[in-house]
Amino acid sequence: MSKSSRRYKPAPTSNGSAFPGCDRARVPRPRVLLCCLCGALTVTLLLGIYLSNDTSGPNTRVHASDLTKEKLSHRPSKFSPAQMRRLASQIDRTRLWETHLRPILVERLPGTAGSEAVRQLRSLSAGWSLEVDSFPSQTPRGEVTFSNVLAVLDPLAPRRLLLACHYDSKAIPLAPAAPQQPFVGASDSAVPCAMILELVTALDTQLRALKRVPILHVIATPFPSFWHTLEDTEENMHPPTVENLTKILAVFLAEYLGL
Repeated sequence: MSKSSRRYKPAPTSNGSAFPGCDRARVPRPRVLLCCLCGALTVTLLLGIYLSNDTSGPNTRVHASDLTKEKLSHRPSKFSPAQMRRLASQIDRTRLWETHLRPILVERLPGTAGSEAVRQLRSLSAGWSLEVDSFPSQTPRGEVTFSNVLAVLDPLAPRRLLLACHYDSKAIPLAPAAPQQPFVGASDSAVPCAMILELVTALDTQLRALKRVPILHVIATPFPSFWHTLEDTEENMHPPTVENLTKILAVFLAEYLGL
C-alpha cells in the first residue's frame, strides 16, 4: 500500500450512509419547521409588497388576458336614426368654433407661450384629470422639450378610449410678403383638437355615467392641399364639414361606449 493510501481515512458513516450531509433523518425537526416558516413569511412579504403597489383596488384590477378577451369580444350598440339625430343635435358649432377652436389658432411651437396657453385646456369641462408628460427630443433646431397632455375622466378605468391629436404647430419660415402671419396649423391639428374638446363637452353627461373610459386616433386622407403651409388658416376651414365630422364622431363614440 502506498504512503498516500495509508494516510487516507474514510469519513465516518451514519446509518449506513457514506455521505453524512445527505442523511436527512438526522436533520432536527425544529430546524425543518423553522425553514418552512421562513419560506412562508418570505412569500407573504412579497405578496404584501405587490398588493401595496397595486393602487387600482380589488374591484378594478383586471388581468391582461381578460382585457384582451374583452377587447376582441366588444360589440358596440346600434342607434336608431332618431337616436343619431339626438346625438348630432348636441354638437354646437358656435361652441366648437368660438370656445374650442379660436383659442388654439395661435403659433404653438413647443416651449413657446402659445403652446403653454393651449396646453391648459381651459375650455375642458370640470371633472377631468389633467396629466402632462414632458420629455426632451433632438430636432433640426437642437434639443426641444415636448409635452403630451392627457385628460382622463376616470384614472382607475382598466380600459380607455383615447381620442388623440397633436396640439403643437410646425416650425415653418415666415413668408416675406406676410411676416406677421405665423403658421397656426388650423387643420394640422387645431381643428381636430377642437373637435375632441367639443365631443367630450357635448357628451359630458353621458361619459360621466361610465365606470370605464375605453382609444381613437383620426387622420384625414388625403391631406388637404394647404397642409404644412402658411395657408393652413381658419379662412381655409369649412365649418359645416367640421361640424358634420364632429357629429359622426359623436355617434361613433356613443355607440362604442354604449352611452
